[in-house]
Amino acid sequence: MKTHAGTFALSVLLVAIAGPALAQPSFDCSNVRSESTEALICGDPELSALDREMDRLYSKVREQASAEDFRIIRAYQIGWVKGRNESWKVDNPREFVMEEYRERISVLKVQAGEVEVPPPVSYKCTGGEFQDLTAVFYDIDPPVGVFTRVPGGEWPQYIANGWDDNGAIHYNTGGLDFVDRDGSANLNWAGTLMQCTRTGAN
Repeated sequence: MKTHAGTFALSVLLVAIAGPALAQPSFDCSNVRSESTEALICGDPELSALDREMDRLYSKVREQASAEDFRIIRAYQIGWVKGRNESWKVDNPREFVMEEYRERISVLKVQAGEVEVPPPVSYKCTGGEFQDLTAVFYDIDPPVGVFTRVPGGEWPQYIANGWDDNGAIHYNTGGLDFVDRDGSANLNWAGTLMQCTRTGAN
């Protein structure tokens, strides 16, 4: 299970800085269906503030990205919204939606250039179509990893959220699963299981 320190503190901060102007989310609440995820967000100042922050970052990414890159980002955003709206499937919908927003905001901060880029880490990999992997690990909450294969291919790069997994940061998104334990990493890249060894920071 993913657990992140600072969830409560972040929520309090967002509400404190939101003010009356940010009392509502970025979307129109007048036509949302009752008992829906959107209705939950509209009725919750903390979730509304998170939605506004996500919308701000998404708009910034849209302005900065190339048309080709934004096409991919937009498709992911649409998929993310669909996943967020499945909160009715879980026991605690509010907690689920808050965590979804926190993870999406963390990724968008990286894509929007609002987080300092740390030095990349190089890996040598076996068992797949490529041997070289470059990873950039952003120490934010929740963590974000950007993984790029060399040479490129149909899926040249993934960006993923991470969580603490018994002392290691475990990254996962559609198409990628990665965890490095003491320099030895298990990698699933687009369905192919690989083993990677850390060779150092660039």
